[in-house]
Amino acid sequence: MTNRHHHKKSIFGFTLVEIAMVVMLIGIIASLGISSLTLKIKQTSYKVTEMRMEAIKETMIAYLRRNKRLPCPNLNNIAVPVIRSVTFDGLEDSVSGVCTLPTDSTLTSSDFGVLPYSTLGLAREQVMDGWGNFFSYKISTAPINWTGEDRTIFESDTGALILNSNSGYIVIVVSHGPNGDGAYTTKGTRNKLPSYVDAPDEYENIEDSSFGTDGNFIDSNLSTISPEFDDIVIGLNMDDLVAPLIKDGTVNTDGELVNNNKQQLKSIYNTLTGYMLLNFPSTGNCNFPNNISDLGTSVPQNDPWGTPYNYTKFTNIDNTTDASETIFNITSTNGYNVSMTKGEGVALFLGTPFAIPECMQ
Repeated sequence: MTNRHHHKKSIFGFTLVEIAMVVMLIGIIASLGISSLTLKIKQTSYKVTEMRMEAIKETMIAYLRRNKRLPCPNLNNIAVPVIRSVTFDGLEDSVSGVCTLPTDSTLTSSDFGVLPYSTLGLAREQVMDGWGNFFSYKISTAPINWTGEDRTIFESDTGALILNSNSGYIVIVVSHGPNGDGAYTTKGTRNKLPSYVDAPDEYENIEDSSFGTDGNFIDSNLSTISPEFDDIVIGLNMDDLVAPLIKDGTVNTDGELVNNNKQQLKSIYNTLTGYMLLNFPSTGNCNFPNNISDLGTSVPQNDPWGTPYNYTKFTNIDNTTDASETIFNITSTNGYNVSMTKGEGVALFLGTPFAIPECMQ
């Protein structure tokens, strides 16, 4: 009877040592699970941030294609004397393509703020990083104002922003990383700012020119100063924004613009020669029109770069006998021009039914 009882204890009973070992194993397994979950959450946050940044890039390209400009930041809730009780409205703060500060703002820069998600046609969460903070957004407004209305985009256009010591960026988008220092929140407030002394790299990304350099940004992948620096920064330059528009034909290459310009100058030249043949013999005088616009609305007034052609004419053709004297000249901004001398004007009438006007002789 005693032996049977002892046998049951050996099968169903546990010693304190055995129980301790089981508890320890459960703790190890649990800690591994928690560590794995923490790592998974961290990886997901980074992945969400990267995916949303890539989506923002594509949205910017699409916006530029439709509007021939880029939006100003949303500033309506940033750095006001009294924190507002409302969150960002997602609309760009601009007047006729010029970025403007709210009247009660204490900021001095109107080109750094939150991505205007409503203006871009995005949901609010699409302009927030994986840690629930808004991406910061900087737009280049010099030497070319990329937010300006009614402007023409060119292949050679660039920006003035700097990322990781590389210049020429037009757009900068910043995730302030897991610590969120300097990021704007959905409450309309801003997280604590990084210290210029302890975290100079992060400080550069909050656009405070008191110590940092305005328009200069640093990505954490290239940081060698602050070991805790965790900002994720992307920059969009001409190749990112304009090259896709050139590929789909929305924007002409510089070579295409030059060819278009030559064709337009040729068109103006031909119209002026037609004007000479039609008007000089019948009127008896050799007066050119005062302006290119006088030749009709079908005649190009501006060159392909958006600048009016420079048109000059010789007003007293009949007072010169110099065949090399230029009687009209049209010049574009890049230096291309067409012109006619008096000798060429005389030759124009030869071989035509029209007699050479006395004023051309």
